[in-house]
Amino acid sequence: MITALIEFDFPAGMTVAEAAEIFKQMAPEFRVMPGLIRKYCLFGGDSNVIGVCLWEDRASAERSFDENWRKKMAQRYGAEPQVIYYATPIVVDNALGIVEGEAISSSFGIISGAAAE
Repeated sequence: MITALIEFDFPAGMTVAEAAEIFKQMAPEFRVMPGLIRKYCLFGGDSNVIGVCLWEDRASAERSFDENWRKKMAQRYGAEPQVIYYATPIVVDNALGIVEGEAISSSFGIISGAAAE
């Protein structure tokens, strides 16, 4: 698994309620991204936005966060987002009562499967 952190800014002075409305409008775009497991939308209260996306693999993330997506985001919000990728060897999900773990290679490709707690 791979986690991508996407950082950008909304216009200054936006409230958390306004940010939540924009996140809701963006949700359908993320619902159809192949390989996306989960997405969190974070608002820093000072216009700073961070998306936290858990992906099956890096290739899926990179296909979704391509040049067209970056340009669209820059047109919407005035600046191209920053995207950073992290290997995600373990996810603890207390709501589901599971721990998911993947052995990873140096290229962040999945080698083995999940383990239930």
